[in-house]
Amino acid sequence: MKKLLAIFFLLCMLVTTLAACKGDEVKDNQQTSEQDTTDLADQVLPASKAEYVGKEFKIIYRDAYSYEWEYVEEDAGATINDAIFERNSAVEDRYDIWLAYHPVANASFENDFLSPIKTSVLSGDNTFQLAAGYEYRLAYNSTLGDFLDWHQISNVDLEADWWDGNFAKAAAYRDRAYVMTGSLSLSHLYSSACVFFNQDFVNARLDGGSAEIFDLVESGNWTLEAFETYITQFTADDDGIDGMTKDDSYGYATNTYTAVDAFLFCSDISVSGRTEDGTVKLYGAGEKLGNLATILHRIINTSGKTYKQDGEDAEIDQSIGMMLRGKTAFTTANLKNASELRTTEINYGILPYPKYDASQKKYYSITMDYSSAFAIPRTAGEDIDFVGAITEAMAFYSHEYVRDALYSTVLKYRDAKDADSSKCIDIILENPRYDFAYIYAFAWGDQQGPSAILRNCINANTDAVSVLFQSLKTSYNTKLGYLLENFQQ
Repeated sequence: MKKLLAIFFLLCMLVTTLAACKGDEVKDNQQTSEQDTTDLADQVLPASKAEYVGKEFKIIYRDAYSYEWEYVEEDAGATINDAIFERNSAVEDRYDIWLAYHPVANASFENDFLSPIKTSVLSGDNTFQLAAGYEYRLAYNSTLGDFLDWHQISNVDLEADWWDGNFAKAAAYRDRAYVMTGSLSLSHLYSSACVFFNQDFVNARLDGGSAEIFDLVESGNWTLEAFETYITQFTADDDGIDGMTKDDSYGYATNTYTAVDAFLFCSDISVSGRTEDGTVKLYGAGEKLGNLATILHRIINTSGKTYKQDGEDAEIDQSIGMMLRGKTAFTTANLKNASELRTTEINYGILPYPKYDASQKKYYSITMDYSSAFAIPRTAGEDIDFVGAITEAMAFYSHEYVRDALYSTVLKYRDAKDADSSKCIDIILENPRYDFAYIYAFAWGDQQGPSAILRNCINANTDAVSVLFQSLKTSYNTKLGYLLENFQQ
């Protein structure tokens, strides 16, 4: 008995010792990580200057996106919230400055968000140093004279990892760009287009189950053809009522606006491009776009296999309404919706949008227009050295602390219930696709530009995309000319 007790106490001591060693190891790793970040910051960030000390750096943003900027004490311990605290503290401590926040209501982008900036610019009072707004509206408005060219901002390196270099190239014209995005925008990652699917729903109807679909992604054969085949296979009249109703099972449920836009770019189709001298041109509706319109018109409008979530039923018609009810195999939305699905019992999986066909080299994604993008008010130019330094530091520390927390902890693990979905999130986030005409879509009016031509066809219950483009070609090019003139002012 004494021998058994001795062994027991020895094991207890060993476990305690190992736990202590493990704790020391974690602490050492954290300290090493923080030191690595500090060393890198010293290498890549502008040095602090005496004239920065005690200054205020004021950010104007939409109040619904406060989670991108402000630390909330009541939420201490939450991954993203704590990462925001680390970022903000690192910037303030490094430069001995204060970050100040000016949230505005979302009811009207032009009146609530832009008006204070315009008033500040007209009065010349340098009220705001950074504006974080609704990407596609801010993009167009940024070209109208109230904001500075990002390529002229001292201390900002647009080729650094914490800025989205592909977006920077797509948004520029004649080496000028007045809107930017990157790691500073959490909603930029959250808004990436994806496909959700109900794995239990699929496993009950497919011999190979969800593994078969993940294998298609892995092999490069997750295509529109495969997608349509599954949609047909998974649709069933459950309620016994003649015709399909909201209580039947659908292969697919979708909105018919941004989800349709994503098919265009995820099929590797460009709306606009550049001529040899660098000017922007519109491509029109070629054969591939015509074929895509035919496929989507069939899937969404005429097959009877798709439930349209377009606002007629408030209970269901939201971005993932039918998925939440367990009545659809697939729905197209964006990664942000994973947070909502995660609170349910639904065994969901995450996929990239399907390829146009198997010959397409990559899976692509796009970020939704609502995500935060950034512009620097013209009046900040009087103190551009300071504004550039703090903006660069905010972006750098977002990349080091916040983006990593969002990507590695939240998106890949918390909001993905399996390893296969985590791999698919990697695919989605690694291959964003940008198009000048999509970034500046509001230059043509709300949902009226060439990047919305596919959704406009689907909503008009037609696949005649070439006819529609020809009817709008003159208007498209006229407004493009006005937009390009804005860059030269």
